[in-house]
Order: sequence, then C-alpha cells, then structure tokens
Amino acid sequence: MVQTRDLEARAFELAAGVERPEAAGEHVAALQQSGELVALEGGWWTARELRELIERTAGRIGDRVAEVTLVPDRGVCVAKTGGPLHWSVWGRPAELQAAVAGYRYPG
Repeated sequence: MVQTRDLEARAFELAAGVERPEAAGEHVAALQQSGELVALEGGWWTARELRELIERTAGRIGDRVAEVTLVPDRGVCVAKTGGPLHWSVWGRPAELQAAVAGYRYPG
C-alpha cells in the first residue's frame, strides 16, 4: 500500500528527464482506469493483485477480535492501519501471546 503523495512523487521521479511531467500523472491515471491500481480509504492505494488477495481472505482475516494489553519495552508494536477500527499489532511471538488478554467474536 502507498499513500497518494508517495505514489505521485514516485511517478514524477520515474518520469524526470525521460518525458514531460504531465505524462507521470497520465500513467497513474491509466493504471487506475485499468484496475491495476486501486484507491482505498484515506488517500491510500494498492495493487489489484493485493486487493484481490484481501477480498479472497475476507471472512478469515478479522473473524476474531483480540484484546491486547501492551507493556512498554516488551518488543510489541502497534499501528493504525486500514479502515476504521483496524489496528495492526506485531512483535516477538512470546510477547504477543503474553499480551493477549482474550478473544471475542464479532456479531
């Protein structure tokens, strides 16, 4: 996934000295129109292939909600990602397992 500003910056970087700047924007638009580049919420973009993977795994990813109690300096990181109410948590497996306070199934 990439944010709009990074996508545009990379397109202009690749076009520099090779073609006119407007062509960079045209290439990005063509990728979007072809479906190879997919707009997400909040100014994020992804590749069609990644979006298809997400759609195929819907129902398997996100079926459970884990309540995680984090302790500073334990090798666990958290970041706001994706859509509303979506957070990614990663770190050392043992520390992650110890941080899980419980699961619940939405619905």
